[in-house]
Amino acid sequence: MATPDTRLFTETDPGTVPLGALQASLFRLMTLYSVMPCLGKARTIVRMLGALIQHPDLKDWPPQQAIYRDMLDTWRQLAESASVVRCADDGPAASLH
Repeated sequence: MATPDTRLFTETDPGTVPLGALQASLFRLMTLYSVMPCLGKARTIVRMLGALIQHPDLKDWPPQQAIYRDMLDTWRQLAESASVVRCADDGPAASLH
């Protein structure tokens, strides 16, 4: 099953995206990153984690929000690290990974 375009999660109100679709797309992107790391993917993962934290379906789940906040801290550090390789897609459309 194909996951929706990540632009949907980074350019719209997080509450308009079903929580399950956001989580599935995030996990798919993390898997893609593990196979071929690049700065664009890391930055998109950071934006998607931020959208998850803000998602209204998680407002009554503080433990889940805490897990996503910890993940966000880790991925922010990774995205800001000089060790992350810039891929060919890290131009203006990098958010489309």
